[in-house]
Amino acid sequence: MRRSPNKQDALIGINAAVVGISQAALYNPPRMTAILAPVDFVLATFLFLMLVFWNCHTWMIVMAGTIGGTLIILSPEYKIFEDYRPEEFKEQYISAFQSIKSRIHVSVAAEIERNLQTDLFGEDAALLLEHYYDPKYDYSPINMRKSKE
Repeated sequence: MRRSPNKQDALIGINAAVVGISQAALYNPPRMTAILAPVDFVLATFLFLMLVFWNCHTWMIVMAGTIGGTLIILSPEYKIFEDYRPEEFKEQYISAFQSIKSRIHVSVAAEIERNLQTDLFGEDAALLLEHYYDPKYDYSPINMRKSKE
């Protein structure tokens, strides 16, 4: 590889990409966008301890994070609409919906649009989960593998 200028150029490009990705992660670190409450910090710290000090397997850390995150979301103290404040950012929500509207059945999209106009954000979230996000999982590699069996 040292004798080939093309391979050296490729390695320089790869190194530059790695440095760029690292800088992007440092510019907008997850702790600034993912840890919004003390309970989030506790979960992140626990997962960090599992990884660094207790040498747990990766799958155990992923499972612990999934279970912990689910419990946080399902807890009565967690209020997603208070965190995201859709009533303050209504125009952005409508704009985001317009970009995915064509991928949803016409009657459901019309209902979501009416709900957005009348500030019924909870009903919109449920409709989007059921008619936009859930169907996407039917095409995930895991589900495609199961359907072939």
